[in-house]
Amino acid sequence: CTSRPAATCVASIPVAIFGNGYNSASGSAVLYVLRLDKTAGSAWGVAGGGNYYKLDTGATGSNGLSSVSAWDGDGDGYIDYIYAGDLLGNIWKFDFSGANPSTWKPAFGTAPAYSPLFTATDDVLPVANRQPVTTPLALVNHPFSGIMVFFGTGKILASSDMTDLKTQSVYGIWDKNDGTTTISGRSSLLKQTIDTESTTGSVT
Repeated sequence: CTSRPAATCVASIPVAIFGNGYNSASGSAVLYVLRLDKTAGSAWGVAGGGNYYKLDTGATGSNGLSSVSAWDGDGDGYIDYIYAGDLLGNIWKFDFSGANPSTWKPAFGTAPAYSPLFTATDDVLPVANRQPVTTPLALVNHPFSGIMVFFGTGKILASSDMTDLKTQSVYGIWDKNDGTTTISGRSSLLKQTIDTESTTGSVT
């Protein structure tokens, strides 16, 4: 099951960017970048500079990368960052600000195991449950600086998901976009709750 792609431009290169989706053989969260300026009829390959790129986060274990959201930070028409969630609750930020494809990579940490911007978990103790992210993230400018990243958690991919009663959440996290700051976890966020729910009217 693949994720929804984004067709865009990175450093004047037309590309299609997408996550590897779910149920992959590797069980890892991987981002793919396909050059759309390749010669018609030529084979896809990574050799000799290649015409597609594979960015592996190193986050493995029945994992997969969901649909992507693109961000043009300086308004020049070229994508600078890609954001996506995975089945282990990780929120990944990929850096595409460089013109050379060899510099495109997850924004935090080093290979082979990069660091996510944030990892979504519930409040269960002593070991919190990861909260899967299976939808695209919503991105908006923070009023001071950086980017607000909004998303909800949960999945319905297997029959067992229909009876899974683990807590899921809606998040708004602040990516300060300073090149170094990640968000340590749920405890560093301001918790909000839904105190009451009501229904007005009906549909027949």
